[in-house]
Amino acid sequence: MSLVVKSPCKVNLLLNVLGRLKNGFHEIETIMQPVPLYDELRIDRAGKGVELTCSVSQLSVGGDNLVHRAATE
Repeated sequence: MSLVVKSPCKVNLLLNVLGRLKNGFHEIETIMQPVPLYDELRIDRAGKGVELTCSVSQLSVGGDNLVHRAATE
């Protein structure tokens, strides 16, 4: 059984990086404008661990991918 969700797109009209947090992410100040585009994510239950695949070969699916990182931390 799969869960399919749409991840909405946004455009950053302003983006200031204020500093790095202890968890490695950055504190930001931003003004965002939503746009009518989205990525479609399909989540399947599998064995242990996380396996990330992507239809765009240029995108990383390893530990540096934020989706992978969110699922494992």
